[in-house]
Amino acid sequence: MVNYSLSPENLHFYHMDEDRYPRLSRKQQLHRWDTLYSMEWISSHHHNIVPPSAVECGTSGTTTKLYLGRAEHAGSITPGFVDPSKKICTIPWGGQAHEKSVYEILATSGEFVPCQDTNTLLRATPAGVSEQGEPLYFGRVKVDGKLICGKVQRSHNVCYVPHKSKEKAVQNFEVFIKS
Repeated sequence: MVNYSLSPENLHFYHMDEDRYPRLSRKQQLHRWDTLYSMEWISSHHHNIVPPSAVECGTSGTTTKLYLGRAEHAGSITPGFVDPSKKICTIPWGGQAHEKSVYEILATSGEFVPCQDTNTLLRATPAGVSEQGEPLYFGRVKVDGKLICGKVQRSHNVCYVPHKSKEKAVQNFEVFIKS
């Protein structure tokens, strides 16, 4: 409901909050997307081992498998990769790579497809949320012969990956689409 009050001295505009939907927190917004897309996440608090249904996304060196994960940072919930040998999730944010010991591992199958146009990105499955409330997606790129996972922010049209303690932006990337 909008209420206008006119008087010779001033003009007041009041917006009554009862006809607005309450603003969702980033976690609530992400929970809605996870429910909509039937995404299952396993918290690092509950398991010190990688669940059998975890989604592999690359390798670290020659033997250590990396898995899709996400962690909270600076008001966002950012996609990245989990290194089970270190028990951390590495995420790209603000020009740096950040290692988080509290994270979630994705336990819902899917596939990475080349992101060649906007339509591909529109089919991608949300995996995080930026500090502004924009959906973030899993992206994957090849850097120095290794597959590295990070985040894709649609408005930036690049994939950000954590590489050598920095956040690297790559224009040619793949995005994760839930099966």
